[in-house]
Amino acid sequence: MYIWNNSKCICSTVDRKIVMGISVIIPVYNRENTIEQAILSVIAQNTCTAIQTIVSDDGSSDMTMNILNKYKQQITIVRKADISLKKGVSSTRNRGIAVAKEEYISFLDSDDFYLPNHLNRMASILNEQKDVSYVISRMLKIRESEESIEIAPWTKHSITERDIQYAPMVGGNTVHTNVIVVRKTVLEKVGVFNEKLSNAEDTDMWLRICENHRGAFSDHYGAVYRVEHSPMQLGVDIRSQRKCLEQVYNNAIWRYRNSSSKDKYMEYRLEKLHRKYSQKKESKYGHIIQDIYQLIENPIIAIEELTRKSKERRRRSEWRRVDSYTQIDQELANI
Repeated sequence: MYIWNNSKCICSTVDRKIVMGISVIIPVYNRENTIEQAILSVIAQNTCTAIQTIVSDDGSSDMTMNILNKYKQQITIVRKADISLKKGVSSTRNRGIAVAKEEYISFLDSDDFYLPNHLNRMASILNEQKDVSYVISRMLKIRESEESIEIAPWTKHSITERDIQYAPMVGGNTVHTNVIVVRKTVLEKVGVFNEKLSNAEDTDMWLRICENHRGAFSDHYGAVYRVEHSPMQLGVDIRSQRKCLEQVYNNAIWRYRNSSSKDKYMEYRLEKLHRKYSQKKESKYGHIIQDIYQLIENPIIAIEELTRKSKERRRRSEWRRVDSYTQIDQELANI
């Protein structure tokens, strides 16, 4: 386990400006081995931003609650009522949102952790750009073994304006729930996480947000994502996952067609993603025919997409030992 440096962060001139606070919501279920590190990574953030750390427990039966109680003076603990039938990450996050007091909302998975000064950078952007509704940043991924700890970029190398505005539609490791901060007022407009979805609830949420709200990008590494998960996470039913994604994109297409939007790129991406995850079987050449149709209907967009995918395939993340990864960001020195 990594121990964070408890020394106070030195804020830059921009950081010294008064910024709105952030409520960080950590949903947890039986994470006795990682929850403490997640909590400490939030507590150790700089003092330039007011931070409310909310840990929402989904009925853990291991030592998770004992660990949470160690920090009960520094965090807000939300427990699922014994009589509640609602369970899963969506309802657990929603219980956290319900008690959030700050103007900005952020999420962190209980087996991942933030890098220093991340939240202050995100809050500063939202504070200065009033027309921006959400901010995303880069993320690292980590894999651990008895022999070594290796780290690599999770976020793709090049982030464009289109990636920021259409983050949940463009794919290719653009946005992750760990590294997005959103205004609380936006969630009040679009609603909370869909508790009827057993999967893809985050994709559904970010789609609803980006459809009518402007985003921004902070070019720094804000969090670290563990690629090794619990057996429960790895055992996700692929068919159920695809069914949820089909439903998410079908709902998004319905919202688009019933809106006044004439955003051709959004329409192009949503239709393509819906076909990708559709449970309906197409003929052998069905996808090819549809791609040709889209090429005829939207030639510029289709060609741009092919060019973008070609560039992304040429760049692959390189796993390196933590002590040799000196060019990613100075924050790595604090891991």
